[in-house]
Amino acid sequence: MPLTPSVRKALSWLRAHTRAARVAAPELTVWADLTRLDQLVNDATNADDVATLFALMDPRGRDFGTDVAAFIDHCCEQQILRIAAPVTAVGIEATVSGDYRDGGFLVMVTIADRITLASGQLLSGVFLNADDLPRQVLAVVVDVADHTYREFLHTRASLTETPS
Repeated sequence: MPLTPSVRKALSWLRAHTRAARVAAPELTVWADLTRLDQLVNDATNADDVATLFALMDPRGRDFGTDVAAFIDHCCEQQILRIAAPVTAVGIEATVSGDYRDGGFLVMVTIADRITLASGQLLSGVFLNADDLPRQVLAVVVDVADHTYREFLHTRASLTETPS
């Protein structure tokens, strides 16, 4: 069945805009190497602290944010949590309510060693029913870090656009 001129024109437009969107999309800047995580957990000869950090994380406790911070720092050191330029660091900041820790945390993303962005607060209750808590924490941190970075790019682009 031959295509009408309007369908051809629409397909041509769609192909051009889809290709442009793919080219303009930023590359992956934060990800988790789950193979590396499994290696560290399953290697009996490795005196790594991953298993201890797993055991410490309890979403019901006020120290959950602090425990997540230690876990993520260790994941960065062991190359489980990986980053690529322009992101230069991902970290966790435990949150407080008054003088006491509340179990929550912020994901901090540093771009080009110049700008540090903070996510909104993540509450520990999100992780209460996690089947595999360390993997879920890692997945959420990666997702939030990536989202925070992409939101920064979007905001920067919208602020630098010239009005038409």
